[in-house]
Amino acid sequence: MFAEYEPIDQSEQLSPGIVIAANKKDTLLRYGILRADGKVIVQVADSRTIDCSRFKVSVMDWPLFVEDADLLLRCTESTEYSYSECLSRAEGALGTLLEGFYSILGDDFTYWCLTGSHALPDSDIYGEHLIVPFDEFGVLKAKHHAIGIEYHGVIHFTDANQTEKTKPLSGLNIGYSQYHKFVEEFGVPFIYPYQAESVGDRIIARNRAVNCLTLKGFGDYGLFTNNCEHFAIWCKTGAKDSAQVSDLIKNLSPVVIAGLMKKPHPVAITSLNNIIKGHVKSPLDALKKLF
Repeated sequence: MFAEYEPIDQSEQLSPGIVIAANKKDTLLRYGILRADGKVIVQVADSRTIDCSRFKVSVMDWPLFVEDADLLLRCTESTEYSYSECLSRAEGALGTLLEGFYSILGDDFTYWCLTGSHALPDSDIYGEHLIVPFDEFGVLKAKHHAIGIEYHGVIHFTDANQTEKTKPLSGLNIGYSQYHKFVEEFGVPFIYPYQAESVGDRIIARNRAVNCLTLKGFGDYGLFTNNCEHFAIWCKTGAKDSAQVSDLIKNLSPVVIAGLMKKPHPVAITSLNNIIKGHVKSPLDALKKLF
């Protein structure tokens, strides 16, 4: 949501009205607007879940705001706007109940306090459903799905944060990649078109993706119930669905399905029928090549 940050030296005198982000191990925890009394105005969720849509604007004591944080960051856009106007908007919003799919971090609320407007998509991939088709291992027809966010970032199921990869097919979690790194790993994506989609719809999809990234609450990767296509479609529509899984189940026997569930693939499979007809003699041969 904000373009640039700089670390805060807590020994310095901080100006009321600045936007502060609490950070832990490269993960943003929460955003707030500093008050003159040292407390922070924040957007607080009724419950910290990925589908939370009800928030209240309230005051948080400084020790609670910085709890668990190993670094405090100043949003440098603050230097371009009026601190007093930012604080005035935040104070005026106190006690307000916010209904809708906001970012659980509170970055969209603090952005509005600072600028007086809601953030708009800053790139052609912001809030979009990205799809990359490819042939995995030269055998498996597959597609990888992701959601684009601001500053050409991508949120998707990935094993990029693993320090040691014992298997190419394990350890997938919702993670973040820069777009150019995403392209290097998977290829150039196309954008799946959703009919009658508004800018607001793209912002909601972005917020859903950010909530999943922040809370790690979407769950572990599962080929049939929780794959990358489930994630992207849920961010866009609020419902989990996967056409790839439907195609897969139509073409596989229960024995092969059971085998895949034990060793899930990192991306949802598209039409395994193509493998059976064009590459191998049987699904079991395909599994032997993959695993």
